[in-house]
Amino acid sequence: FGNIINVPNEAWSIQNGIDVANVGDTVLVSPGTYFENVNVNKNITLASHFILSNDTSFTSTTIIDGFNSGPCMNIESSANVLGFTLTNGNGGEGYTPGASCNDVPGGGIRILQIWGAGSWCINVSDMRIIDNFSGLGGGIGIAICQSSSCLNFTNVLVESNSTGNGPNMNGNGGGIWMKGGSP
Repeated sequence: FGNIINVPNEAWSIQNGIDVANVGDTVLVSPGTYFENVNVNKNITLASHFILSNDTSFTSTTIIDGFNSGPCMNIESSANVLGFTLTNGNGGEGYTPGASCNDVPGGGIRILQIWGAGSWCINVSDMRIIDNFSGLGGGIGIAICQSSSCLNFTNVLVESNSTGNGPNMNGNGGGIWMKGGSP
């Protein structure tokens, strides 16, 4: 685990816990609803108490609510994320066709692997991604900009997410939308 940073006991928010964490640390989040848009930008483990017991009730009771002001979670680094419900995220209207790789939407989770970031691996497990919106990738939006990366999803429920129609919104990827990369 590295060092363990407990939210909300030691850090006042999930983002504050991430900000004070060092590479290899675990940000351990207690059950509750957290109204925030989280940016995971370093190689850490971000987990609910699910990680301690494999009790799935922690996944349902540890909620990141994006309050429709952005994606619930933005991941731009190697990381392990597990045991949360992500809801009410809003990835915006979409992207401009032909735009750079870092212009990717995503309502519940936005995953962006940028050029020059080196090899990385993101593991997302035991999550519920529900009732999010984005022009593309209502549940999850992914941009893989170079080939040396891995992305693993295990026991992830993506349900009741939506996309829209309008300028730069083609209604694709209500659940998952991906740009670049290969299976």
